[in-house]
Amino acid sequence: MSLDRTRRAAFNLVPSGNKDNASPPVIPMLCQSSATCCRTLHGHLPSLAQAMKGTEVASVSLTWGGDHRFDAVDRGDMPVDIDGEAMLGVRPSDLLPMALAGCSGVDVLNLLGTDRVRELQITVRYTKQPDPPWKFQRFRMHYRVGGRGITGEEVTNAVHKSHEEMCSVSHAIRGNVPVETTVEVV
Repeated sequence: MSLDRTRRAAFNLVPSGNKDNASPPVIPMLCQSSATCCRTLHGHLPSLAQAMKGTEVASVSLTWGGDHRFDAVDRGDMPVDIDGEAMLGVRPSDLLPMALAGCSGVDVLNLLGTDRVRELQITVRYTKQPDPPWKFQRFRMHYRVGGRGITGEEVTNAVHKSHEEMCSVSHAIRGNVPVETTVEVV
């Protein structure tokens, strides 16, 4: 069986050339985010990446490990222990500020140059509402950067560019949670 036929069989699709079905085949739930997205396949079954052309396709997974613990795996099969009680893993709500710092940190390193940076520490302080759903109210990020010939202006520009143009996490929370940044060059 060809790869194309195997893919069709997996989705129980009828080829568009079939006399009993004049319209192109349909995948009923390939994309749950939009009723019109990925509806018609025009006679072939593209990969998920092709169906969502121009979009990075990735997935993560969580498996319940008992109590309030989860074993999470990122898209590269890197494990992360998550624990709602913070005894055997990271609190789920701490993952968002950690992701924000990590995403922006990579951008800042790339913009300043890893050959120049000798130290980078990002501290994120945040406030949350005291009652459910404990919504984040504000992130305050402090960048402490040291390295050869690095100026405060360069760091400030790199941090600004990261948040405004590059960091996907920053863009995801924009408009929902204010982010304030400070810079210290050591």
